[in-house]
Amino acid sequence: SFFEFYHGLLDKAAIDKIEISTLCITEEDFEKNPTECIQKVADYDVIIFPSPQLLKFRQALYGKKVLIVRCSMLPTWQKEPNVSVVTIDYTNAFKQVSKKAIELGFDKISFLTIGDNPWLKDKSNFSKDIIEESGLIFEEIFAHFNDLETIIPKLKNKFVFFNNMVVLGEFYHECSRLKIVPGKDFQLTGLCSGNTVLNLMPEPSYMK
Repeated sequence: SFFEFYHGLLDKAAIDKIEISTLCITEEDFEKNPTECIQKVADYDVIIFPSPQLLKFRQALYGKKVLIVRCSMLPTWQKEPNVSVVTIDYTNAFKQVSKKAIELGFDKISFLTIGDNPWLKDKSNFSKDIIEESGLIFEEIFAHFNDLETIIPKLKNKFVFFNNMVVLGEFYHECSRLKIVPGKDFQLTGLCSGNTVLNLMPEPSYMK
């Protein structure tokens, strides 16, 4: 998720001793006062956009003395001229997840998405072909929090990929209430920086 992106970005900046600031500029802000928005970022060496949003703002920065970086969570998201696009290697990630499921003796991955963010759906769609190319069955499960009491007991003995790690803590809480233990009653894995799983017991497996 984008929250995991921010975690990883801040962690790496701290390791490399790079000063980093966060700014919130909306589409509406830029429409109302484009000059002010551009001035806010005038003294930065690099501007990182974590998603395809704010296209008009980025276009206004073309030709300025600043490196524009846009993070593309999936390789299927549109490329953009004049911008350095960094893509997370989800292809390799899902190959590794599939390999782990096979090593543990599973023939199916249950891809669990909690919430209705369109980006989560994009990631689910992207992973399906990679998982099936590995010879596994892809089972897609979409749920909201009020569905979990029904959904969680059905996860027993499955290999579950958790698609929205930012809500993993709430998921664990519901599992505890139902007396179902991730990692014991079902296998659980996901992709994250590691911050999300801190203090969760038992700690789930995850890939960075």
